[in-house]
Amino acid sequence: MGILKVDIPNHSFEEISYTVNCLLGKFLGIEFEVSNKDISNTVVRSEKGSLTINNHFFKGDKGAFEYDKSYLPCAVIDNVIEFAGKRLPLVSLYGNSKIGQQEADIILDSDIIASTFFMLTRWEEYVNPERDVHNRFPAKASIAYKHGFLDRPIVNEYVELLWTLLEKIGCTQNRKSRAYKIVPTHDVDRPFLFTSLFQNIRLFGGYIKRGNFHGLVDFCKHAIKGIDPWDTHDLFMDLSEKANVKSYFFFLPKGKNKHDGRYDVAEPKIKKLYRRIKERGHHIGFHPSYDTYNDIELFRKEKIELEEAIGEKVKCGRQHYLRFSIPRTWQIWDECGIEWDSTMSYADSSGFRCGVCYPFPVFDIEQRKQLNLWERPLIVMEGSLVGYEKLSLEEAKKKVDNLKSEVKKHNGEFVFLYHNSSFFEGGYRKLGQQLLYHLYK
Repeated sequence: MGILKVDIPNHSFEEISYTVNCLLGKFLGIEFEVSNKDISNTVVRSEKGSLTINNHFFKGDKGAFEYDKSYLPCAVIDNVIEFAGKRLPLVSLYGNSKIGQQEADIILDSDIIASTFFMLTRWEEYVNPERDVHNRFPAKASIAYKHGFLDRPIVNEYVELLWTLLEKIGCTQNRKSRAYKIVPTHDVDRPFLFTSLFQNIRLFGGYIKRGNFHGLVDFCKHAIKGIDPWDTHDLFMDLSEKANVKSYFFFLPKGKNKHDGRYDVAEPKIKKLYRRIKERGHHIGFHPSYDTYNDIELFRKEKIELEEAIGEKVKCGRQHYLRFSIPRTWQIWDECGIEWDSTMSYADSSGFRCGVCYPFPVFDIEQRKQLNLWERPLIVMEGSLVGYEKLSLEEAKKKVDNLKSEVKKHNGEFVFLYHNSSFFEGGYRKLGQQLLYHLYK
């Protein structure tokens, strides 16, 4: 087994070595050695040949870490190339899709290193100030949405292209073995509908005030039967166990904003729910409140509250409302010692915000270093399909099938989010359990 040699330009060594490590090490799982050299392009060498990946972004004259809106991709090329008997899709954000070959040496003019770095680090969101009412970067402002590839994991496509080229230059290593799997996650914004007599009266009055008589009838039916329509936690665990996977429940400490939860993570009824989840071998994670995405002190305070309530350290979670600031939110998660985050999906459109369906280590573009934190990209949220995209049940199923097909193609992780209250709340009711079952299908 020959270890690959990788020569990297020294003027952007941190950025390029991180990306090479993701592509070769984390995603393909092959061994390589890196050298820092005074060269213009990245060169991968085997014992029999070489692959040169032309550099169209990480240039020493501007500095790889001086991000500016003018450096965003401006001429995206979406093409299918034929090479080594394969038809390979290729979205070129920098460079073009030309491949040159001379005996055992190959030159790729599509800068898949810069394109991968662009997608994984989300530096696009760092330089583009466009935000929605919740101060989130919207899907519709992204290069991926504008150029029609948000529903494709283009970084995974780069991995397949890279593997084909490595085999062609004589790489004899075996790539990492992977298997498709679903990862069910549930943000527990409000674990129960019926919490107290006062709250029940308040909800009853709210339905009347809004003129929502259909909702009022449903509310009364459930109250009379003594069935809490938001207590769907056991159903989630039942479905996960049938699929031979485990669910992740992310609990929301009581924040200060009107958008936050209204329960105490330490109250007895919630602690009883923790025990139900733990006894069945599922996982409890952190769902920090609305204002924590750029406030480390509030984040740390809420993390401690939840850890004291569940009696163990939290290792994973997701930001409430998918609020995120690049790279500050990742810095906060890393500094607070959490292993992985799963916020990276757009609220207004499901798809591949980071262009990948594999977990990956996070890179901090301000400190120019890889963090200990990993990102586990969220692919589908039921709230996106219904609340923002306004899809019917059949349209939602079709979109789920398309996204799931892309993940299966690359043996990746299909991470989805379904809230425990979605069988009862507003427009989500029409999806009922059918969409949930379809996600597990």
